[in-house]
Amino acid sequence: AAGDSLFAIADDDGRFSMELTESAIGKYAVRIRMPNATTVAETGENQFVPAKYNKNTQLVVDVFDGKNTFTFELESGDVEVE
Repeated sequence: AAGDSLFAIADDDGRFSMELTESAIGKYAVRIRMPNATTVAETGENQFVPAKYNKNTQLVVDVFDGKNTFTFELESGDVEVE
């Protein structure tokens, strides 16, 4: 899994699902992104989510064979513009 990327888009309730193959087993850094439409138009990239959850993520998951469930408890704070 090292170096591989996976992504999912959350629904309005913040839930997401993915269909993974056995080759996806391993550890992954998790980056949670939520673009700010106003600044995306001005700078090309911006986030409502603090950098510790996206650009400088501290979140890691270990994907294993079978059903995986991950819950991410985010804390608000200063938001760094990318």
